Amino acid sequence: MQSIVKIHSQDNVAVALRDLADGETLVLEALTIRLSQPVARGHKFALQPITAGEAIIKYGLPIGHALVAIAPGVHIHSQNAKTNLSDLDSYQYQPEFPRCRRRLLIVKYSSIAAAAAKWGSATNCGSCRPSVASTALPGRSSSVF
Repeated sequence: MQSIVKIHSQDNVAVALRDLADGETLVLEALTIRLSQPVARGHKFALQPITAGEAIIKYGLPIGHALVAIAPGVHIHSQNAKTNLSDLDSYQYQPEFPRCRRRLLIVKYSSIAAAAAKWGSATNCGSCRPSVASTALPGRSSSVF
């Protein structure tokens, strides 16, 4: 199983797909990186030297900049990097989803409801009125069931 991923070819960071240990050696494409500190799953670490003020590239885009020089294999976090977003205390990713086809859902529901209506009361549970299917056979008591 893959331990790390470089999302875009221009990225200067990779993302840990599992918890990575201090001193662990990782190979990604032609790079061999030795971690100088542990990196938790989902966190980033430098793939190449990043100078103070240089952009941190993830998804092929600058997501922040280095506050200090960051060596390859160093965990990137709030003490050594800063987001490029300004005037925000917090932010939230809100992707745009394609509008659902509500009409299609209504048609499907209507056809299911129509099919269920044909079943009549044969689907009733024990706490409901007896259905046609549960009435006694001729010559037998209903308590037989």
